[in-house]
Amino acid sequence: MIRRSDLVLFLLQAYLFLTVLFYLGTGSPPLQGLLDELLLLAMLVVAVAFPLRSRSSSSSHAALVATTLTMTVIIGFLGAATNSDLIGFPAIRGAIKGLIIDAKFPLFMLASFFLLDASDTSFLRRLCKAIVLFGILHGALSLLDIVRGVDIHGRQLANRSGLIIANGIFDHKFKSAFANVLFFAAALHLQNKWTAAFAFFLCMIALSVKEMAAAALILTMSASTIRSALFRASTIAVIFLGITIFALTDNPLKSAMMDRVTTFVVTEATANTTVRTELYKSAPKVAVKYFPLGSGAGSFGSSPSRDTYYSPLYQEFHINHLHGGGTGEDGAFLIDTFWPKILGEYGFLGLITFCIPLLLAARTTNAPAFSKYMFWGLLVISVGTPVYNYSDGAIFGGIATGLILASRRKSTHRSDTALAERMYV
Repeated sequence: MIRRSDLVLFLLQAYLFLTVLFYLGTGSPPLQGLLDELLLLAMLVVAVAFPLRSRSSSSSHAALVATTLTMTVIIGFLGAATNSDLIGFPAIRGAIKGLIIDAKFPLFMLASFFLLDASDTSFLRRLCKAIVLFGILHGALSLLDIVRGVDIHGRQLANRSGLIIANGIFDHKFKSAFANVLFFAAALHLQNKWTAAFAFFLCMIALSVKEMAAAALILTMSASTIRSALFRASTIAVIFLGITIFALTDNPLKSAMMDRVTTFVVTEATANTTVRTELYKSAPKVAVKYFPLGSGAGSFGSSPSRDTYYSPLYQEFHINHLHGGGTGEDGAFLIDTFWPKILGEYGFLGLITFCIPLLLAARTTNAPAFSKYMFWGLLVISVGTPVYNYSDGAIFGGIATGLILASRRKSTHRSDTALAERMYV
């Protein structure tokens, strides 16, 4: 008999294989970026074709995620429909595209919640093995990038303070940095120390503050669960020693890191306002102006508000004058944040709705290691990156969160059963 988890594993392995095949062959995303949508559609088909035998214990959490998804769509649509500043067909198209993009993460969460069993350790081990193979290939190509100074397709690589930033398999340094974190979480789940060390090294040389912070958090989380007290203490000591040396010495890595920090933090010393910081400052103002529904899907800090049409909100809040905040190729930084976009487009009501499943997952303590690592790592990355809208972030973040909620469901169900038994003793 075919198991749901086997079908999901096959789909995820196929996704990883096609990702490698297309990037190596063409240097661009598979199927013009539609592969994640096809994966989601296939998972939903599997969920319908192979329904759960019993859904009684999962109904409350499934209803919660489904409500989050439904409310996100309704709030985003109503916000766009009632926003008098957004006029014309491009704004409508932008709202539809924005809703599709933002619905992927909760949809993957919901699909994995119904399809996967949190107690099925074999599924996660096999998935992590596939991710590790993917990560080793990506890591090897990343080291080759650093040696050559160009990627596998001959494109010049970015550098910070003289340090080359590798792309590995991908066409952008952010995708490469995320793949390193995914690789690291999978290696730690398999408890392969040498592979995890290689993955952590890749996270550090990616020179992306968010992914480096996420990797450090994941490493600390894994160290706290190691049974050997000596190894645990040694690991934590190495982390703090490395941070101390990094902070007190003058080195190229520190210079590159500080250059990235100034991108997010504006001080009197830098006197530099960036698109990211301005989006964070403007998002509450947008939410207040269009209270309580926000400005509508696809209208602020999202790719439709830059690519489908240029949102008038950027002019109203003077973001269009900043480097990376203009139209066309000069709008590269307009989609570099996530939470300002959620707050601005969906308002305070939408932000609360979106966060409820995440808050519930954050309170769960008995989830599988890979799920916990990815969940908390993505939360860190999301501070400065739209990681939940990125294909791999939506897929693996949604699966991780869905498995955590499934773990909470099972734990809650077990606790309720134990309580009932005690009441009748």
